[in-house]
Parts: sequence; structure tokens; C-alpha cells
Amino acid sequence: MRQTKEIDELWKSDLSFAERETRFWRIGSCGFWIARREEEWWIAFEPEGDGPSEPPVRAVATAEAREPEAGLVWERFVAGKRSRISVRPGLPDLPVVIRPRSPLVILPGRNARYYVSIPVWVSVFEGGEGHRELLFRRPTERQRKTWFGESDNGELCYSFSSALESSPDALEATPLTVACPVAIRNEADTALNFQRLCVRAQYLSLYSGARRLATNEVIFHFRGLDQSSQVTFRDEPPDFEKNPRRLAGPQISAAKSLIQKSFEYIKSLTQY
Repeated sequence: MRQTKEIDELWKSDLSFAERETRFWRIGSCGFWIARREEEWWIAFEPEGDGPSEPPVRAVATAEAREPEAGLVWERFVAGKRSRISVRPGLPDLPVVIRPRSPLVILPGRNARYYVSIPVWVSVFEGGEGHRELLFRRPTERQRKTWFGESDNGELCYSFSSALESSPDALEATPLTVACPVAIRNEADTALNFQRLCVRAQYLSLYSGARRLATNEVIFHFRGLDQSSQVTFRDEPPDFEKNPRRLAGPQISAAKSLIQKSFEYIKSLTQY
């Protein structure tokens, strides 16, 4: 409970730095230092694989410069006179491939709505409310990458194993996960039996509700095994959260709909 409260407060705060002040945070598996040095921001990250996988968020401030640990390198950003930082939740910068934990078949002409959990990314901005410049984005959970699609016509994605829940209440509500509503409409004359589903998080908006972080709804229109799906994004706040507040818009502005490969079937999984 304390961890949840600390992270929620961090997501909402703007932080002031004194000259030569250094602070350290760990959010999930992402650990990083930020230092203020003569109108520059200095940033260093823990090496991949260091630190516990699910530690509480920590913020440690020191009056003197804190040297990075062995193997760390400072990145420097010229900032000018601004001395404020904001740490905010974000969505992945690549599509997310969801592998359901149990088989799922959607019969012809049927519709279904599910909820999946996507790990949060941490975004750090220079400045406060009204004017922010992105300094860096990092995942709060170690990412596993995968290739989605054909070898000569696919895309690099992050891969997660997730339950497709019929209710958002079945997902654990934590400040390090985002609930994403997924609607699937089988408009074909064959059953939809898929092994992996590609959710393009870059086209989604991020909201903060009363209980959790959430996105707007993504809708997949399935029209046959040999066709790409039509994908639409509902431009409305999530209806399963009270008083949702929009934190961030899409990383990529999408047209009203996209035609893209969204499902992967048994016949195309032989190379994985």
C-alpha cells in the first residue's frame, strides 16, 4: 500500500532541484539518477538486470554530487535556467504483442470485449505544468522483444503473456500497469482462433481514473484469415473508470482507422 501511495504521488508531482542536487529513483525495475549541474541535467541508469524486479519506488536526495556506480555513464542535457522535473507514466514506444494465457475462439459474427494489462513506462520531463520537454522514457518492467508478422513484412514489438479478462475488475490495479480495453469483432464467415494479438500502444491515449491507469478502447474488425484487420480507436475516455483524466495523447496520430495485421494464427507460428 505504501508503494502505491508513493508512486501515485510521484506521478502527480512537479519536482524542484537545487544546484548540484542529485536524486535517485527506482520505479519497478527501472533505476535512475538525475542531477542538476550548472544549467544541465545529468542522468544515469542502472545496468539492465541489476536491482530487484519489483522493488518500491525510492527517492534519495543528496547535497553533493553522487558518482554513478561501476559501469554507469552520465547523459547530459542542456537545460538553461529551468530547475523543475516531472515524472509521469507512459505507454510503450513499440506495439505490444499479447499472448493469451489460454486458448480463445470467437465464432463467426460474434463480438467480444476484453481487458489486458500493459506495463507502464516512466517518462521524465524537464519543466512543470504548461511546458514540458521530454528527457527520457524507460520501461518499468524488463522488456522481451519479438517479431510480429512475416519475416519480410513485419515489425519489432514487445511481447507479454496476459489474460484476456472479461471485466477490468479482474485485472490487478497497480500504478505500474495500464488497463487496455480491447474489442474484437469477427466479421468473417470463419471462426477466429488466434495465438497472438498485436496492440499498437503508440496510437492510444493514457488516462488516470479513480482506481487505475487506463487507455481508450481499441477495436479489431476481423474479416478473414488472409486479410489484414481494420483497427479503430475509440476517441473517448475509458468508461470503466470514474472521472478519468487524460494524461497523454497518442505518441503517433492515427487516422480514423488503420488496416494492419493484428492476429497471428497457428499456421504462421512455426518460426517462433
